[in-house]
Amino acid sequence: MTKVLKHINSATVSVETTNKPANASTIAPAKISTTSWREDYAYLMGQQALVYCYPLLKRNNSIYVGKYKLGGYYHLPNLAGPEPKVGASINVDTIYSFSYCDLSKGPVVFTIPDNPENRYYSIEFTEAYSDCFGYMGTRTTKNIAAAYLITPPGWKGTVPNAIDKVLECPTNWMTAAARIYTSNATEDLNKAQSLQKKLKVYPVSEWGKKNPEEFKTYGSEGTALPPVPPTDTAGTIKIMNWWLEKAGYPERDLALMKQFGQVGIGPFSKKSYDNLDADTKKGLSRAMVDGMEMLKKAAVDVGSIYDYNKVENGWKYNPSNWGRMAETGDFIGRAATQSLAGAIENYVEECVKLRVFVDDKGNSLNGSNKYILNFTKEQVPKTNAFWSFTAYDSKYDLIANPINKYAVRSNDANLKYNKDGSLTIYLQSDKPAGSNENWLPVPDGEDFNIFSRNYFPDKSFIDQTYIPPAIKKIQ
Repeated sequence: MTKVLKHINSATVSVETTNKPANASTIAPAKISTTSWREDYAYLMGQQALVYCYPLLKRNNSIYVGKYKLGGYYHLPNLAGPEPKVGASINVDTIYSFSYCDLSKGPVVFTIPDNPENRYYSIEFTEAYSDCFGYMGTRTTKNIAAAYLITPPGWKGTVPNAIDKVLECPTNWMTAAARIYTSNATEDLNKAQSLQKKLKVYPVSEWGKKNPEEFKTYGSEGTALPPVPPTDTAGTIKIMNWWLEKAGYPERDLALMKQFGQVGIGPFSKKSYDNLDADTKKGLSRAMVDGMEMLKKAAVDVGSIYDYNKVENGWKYNPSNWGRMAETGDFIGRAATQSLAGAIENYVEECVKLRVFVDDKGNSLNGSNKYILNFTKEQVPKTNAFWSFTAYDSKYDLIANPINKYAVRSNDANLKYNKDGSLTIYLQSDKPAGSNENWLPVPDGEDFNIFSRNYFPDKSFIDQTYIPPAIKKIQ
């Protein structure tokens, strides 16, 4: 027996240790690896690179499938439907407008009009990796006309006149996503579309002119590459490298870029994928496939590496760091819950979301069953704008149904409350007895999930003290 001195919290203590070897029967034998260290290292770095770069892959896929162009706004003047399938949990509460800008060509100016009818809308500015760096809209600009200058990282130019705010994008590539509420009734949709048409984006060179020319969109060519499955390692890495060069990366992530370069990924790579050694290629191939499986698990868990979310009655709160996940290095949360299960996500101050995949017994939601979601009067969500519940399939796409209804919303004109102020929503594939008002169709015989959105939310959502009811199977 030997006594050693250890220092614990500035105090010195005596600890007895034994010189006897550990009982060999209690030690599991080490597994003999059949892979080389190069393959193992490429596997490790490859998974980290996939986690970091997945938002680029998702954005590439969305732009390619949607045939979006660079420059000015691409307006979607009607609410979304089940096509095209982009796996982005697209909402059916607002009409969308998107502007994809290459800021390496210079700053751009975004403008909004006055909004005297207080219609909810927002313009969310995100960098290439899906994190938000600023807003315009009902919550932030208080329905008053404004002009924002968006600059590339490190821009040192002169700010022109009549600019209300300057926002620096952390990357050379950015997206502006405008969301404008509409009830979808013809008159209301027309009003929303009128507001949508007044959203403008200009090259900074045009700003200040008497009749500035709007930013013209320019072709899809060179905007995105054809998507590939994760099993196509060479194709996946090609897309990652293409976007890393185009978009750049925040300076804080320099060390990561140098590590990724050791296995042929990113701007510090000294070899193309084709010229990598066979063992490194094997490791990367495993990493792309296994990494995607890890992201899928984290997406279903609505995961944050820092556990910034909670679970109540099966409902998983979105992480409270959504929209700003990379600030704390939460790249797994950014890739899985912010990008894979969506595309871009709001700050919690703008919209809090909860997602549920299971019923009150912990069983997966499946359209072969019938369910109810019953709120007491006190449980009905409280917001400063509106709330909605939307059904998605297992790939995070909207579910086609005979009545073209994809959500139940607080602003639905025909939503029916019970006499005591409570609210019951029916989740099933066929029409429930009675009318359609509170019916949310789900896929027959397939798994689905429900997404709760709460726009301009009450404090109880932001601090995650609100407790929603569990979904109950009734048949």
